[in-house]
Amino acid sequence: MAHARTVARNAPLAVIAAKRALRVAAGTHRAENLDFERKLFNELALSEDRNEGRRAFREKRQPVFKGR
Repeated sequence: MAHARTVARNAPLAVIAAKRALRVAAGTHRAENLDFERKLFNELALSEDRNEGRRAFREKRQPVFKGR
């Protein structure tokens, strides 16, 4: 249960993307996995949560993720 709480504190979009990547990885070849992960990375790179995480790190505070 402690592990679940640790994961839940992370950016929700990143957690969802990680779960999607794991599901896809179970049924595809490595090259397809890498293509899918690249697609997810590019989607997350444009998210507000990414900007919030970077800002919070610079300001030495806990991020407030909104799932956007």
